[in-house]
Amino acid sequence: WLNDHFSIFLFVLPKNYGERLITLYQGKNLQVCALGKEDLILMKCFASREKDIPHIRALLRKKPDLKLIDERLQELLQKNIHGAQKAADIFDDLCGEMGLTV
Repeated sequence: WLNDHFSIFLFVLPKNYGERLITLYQGKNLQVCALGKEDLILMKCFASREKDIPHIRALLRKKPDLKLIDERLQELLQKNIHGAQKAADIFDDLCGEMGLTV
């Protein structure tokens, strides 16, 4: 990982997040991938930084799989994962603000 801060929130991602990775660069000996929009939204909701709110809005405009995000947040809530309620509230508030339904 180029950004080691990522590992702090790795636990919020579903086990199949690798299926949504987006290849940004493929070289002979190097492949650079980025998280898919659903997984970025999950991580940004958990980080719950004010500067992430515009990023989450922009990602929501790109029509992510809202059901996938909501289901993962519900799983984390059921496991009583610290921060899950705040992340779910951010997601729900922004979806509501943008007129999106899960």
